[in-house]
Amino acid sequence: PSRRGTVVALLVRPQYPVLKGFDRAMLVGKGQIVYNGAVDALAPAIEMALGRPVKPTINPADMLVDHVTSLDAAEVRALRRALPAVAVAPVAEPVPRYTGEEEELLTLHPPSGKPFSNTLPHLTRVWLCFTRTLRLFGRTPWFTALRVLQAFFIQVVIGITFLDATDNELSTSEVETWQGLLTFVFQITGFTSVMVLPYVQFYRKQYLREMSAGYYNSMELVSGLIILESFLWSSFESIGYSIIIYHMAGHRDGATYQVFNWFNLFIWMSTCKVSTVCVGLLFPDLPSATAFFLNVMLMPMLPANGIIIFTPQIYWPQRILVYLNPLHYSIAAEMLNQFDESHLFQDDARPWRNPNVTQGDWVMDQLDFDTLTGDKWQNVYIVLAMGVIAYVLFMLMPCIRTLERRMDTGS
Repeated sequence: PSRRGTVVALLVRPQYPVLKGFDRAMLVGKGQIVYNGAVDALAPAIEMALGRPVKPTINPADMLVDHVTSLDAAEVRALRRALPAVAVAPVAEPVPRYTGEEEELLTLHPPSGKPFSNTLPHLTRVWLCFTRTLRLFGRTPWFTALRVLQAFFIQVVIGITFLDATDNELSTSEVETWQGLLTFVFQITGFTSVMVLPYVQFYRKQYLREMSAGYYNSMELVSGLIILESFLWSSFESIGYSIIIYHMAGHRDGATYQVFNWFNLFIWMSTCKVSTVCVGLLFPDLPSATAFFLNVMLMPMLPANGIIIFTPQIYWPQRILVYLNPLHYSIAAEMLNQFDESHLFQDDARPWRNPNVTQGDWVMDQLDFDTLTGDKWQNVYIVLAMGVIAYVLFMLMPCIRTLERRMDTGS
């Protein structure tokens, strides 16, 4: 029909706890329905109420509108009679449209025409989640490119910083200059993460949209993140740092130590990130403020991509939390300052020059807080202070508390 009908939304309960706050079933366009796991059972009743078949589809242009459609008044009344337990609520605002760039970012490219079934073998579901997670990198090209450039630039600066002072005739002041530049690069990288926040938001909304359409399962999502973070990204950074150090610093024996050290460091960071995801999955009813507080505690230990945390109940607090991300780079820069003058200028202090220092002892020494900071638990106090301040500010902001109530109630 040419006439424009009433835009309505069907509100249903989500199938998975992780979808809390994103629990609206969707009808898109005249005669089309977008399925998610929660509304599959409603399809026959909807078709019977409307008196016509509905075609399963996913409309990327209406990605962020939740699930809406254009129905005439008679169809709205029929749906309300047929689905008494489901709220059929008129929507006052027209369906918004998006720019070409936004549509490109939000376009879905599922590997199959329908969500995968939970009857598939567990490893198959893990693999599907992993490949679909990996595919998301191609949907935010500028954000992905920026992350790669950040990593490469930091690797180059680290390589220059670790130049052998004796072999390359670097003075103490020159080494300190490079170390200062390295600290500056880490800080800039942290603030750059804030600059790319719009891309992060699109990236994250699309992920949640696909989840609501049934393309992900909660535990397989965690498994996919573990594989992606702990294997691919960690290996990329570990090997990249080691290659740069090997060629630029000339520490041929030290490259082995650096591979082992960086790989374990990023595995540790990835584990922290996955733990924040599990907070949202295992405790879906956790108040948003509490989840926000827990993530503030863990955020400084996460890499740049740690700001992308797929826990719906902290959706809005993430916008605040992202500004605390540079704290991580301050700590990372302090960790790199472990290579002080004694490490740079005394051959017997270098693990790659001292046969009496084992690889395991050296790595554990680098990960010791007292050795890294010079003041035991200094950075822990900073993290706790930032977390407490952020938590108090969060609780004192009426607008955030209102958003929290809306998220927790799904309204």
